[in-house]
Amino acid sequence: MKLRAIPMVLLLLCASLATAEEGILTFFAPAEITRDIDRDVTVFFSSLKVDARVGGTVYVVGGVCTLGPHAQVRDLIVLFGNAQVEEGARITGKKVLIAPLASESNAVPTRISLALFWLFWAFILSAFFPSQLAVGSFLLKKNPGLALGVGLASLVIFALLFTLFFFMLQVIVGYPLLLSLLAFFFVAKAYGMVVLFWTVGGFAARRWGPVASLFTGWLILNLVRLIPYAGPAVWWLATMLALGIVLVQLSFRFKSQQSLFIAPAA
Repeated sequence: MKLRAIPMVLLLLCASLATAEEGILTFFAPAEITRDIDRDVTVFFSSLKVDARVGGTVYVVGGVCTLGPHAQVRDLIVLFGNAQVEEGARITGKKVLIAPLASESNAVPTRISLALFWLFWAFILSAFFPSQLAVGSFLLKKNPGLALGVGLASLVIFALLFTLFFFMLQVIVGYPLLLSLLAFFFVAKAYGMVVLFWTVGGFAARRWGPVASLFTGWLILNLVRLIPYAGPAVWWLATMLALGIVLVQLSFRFKSQQSLFIAPAA
């Protein structure tokens, strides 16, 4: 319990430092701006309603920002959330949506699109890296606990770096750092998820060949993802395994290559 509280405390510290100069910060608490202010507004994992003029930048992480008809903001940056702009609202600067989340009204089409997206990448990566994926699947079956632990640690590090780079968007270097981090996360997760598809499908459809195993694993995981409450939890667990197996495989390859240059003891 104490270990899980460490990234939360560091996250709060980073947010407090970034909004120290008369900024408004809320964490897991809905916020509403009904009077004109000249400050930055930052909301973590909750909703924000703006119906006045905000002279600073509005940051929303993991929530929905609603701009009312009398809202006027300078810049709006939303990460892992969404923005609803009502008629009459104005954004005088930039509007940035990074990894936006779909609303409930189009949740089903979005899930289908995401499932097909993962299937597309599964066949692409399997066509170009079959031997590497086979090694990853072997390592995952050999030590799933190690992959899960490494994946959990990588998610914590990713959250800390993501928060740091997010608040560095005020300077130019923040954008390439944040985009590089997101690109690495996407590539690692895509590769790791394909390893999971192969591994899960191998238990059910190995006799029909690798293509059937890949498709079966993809189908099983995406069907489980549709289960209320349990589905998202399983998908987060799959994400941790996916990231973990990538790092475990990289470490395995490094050690195997390093051993080639170490002379045996006399």
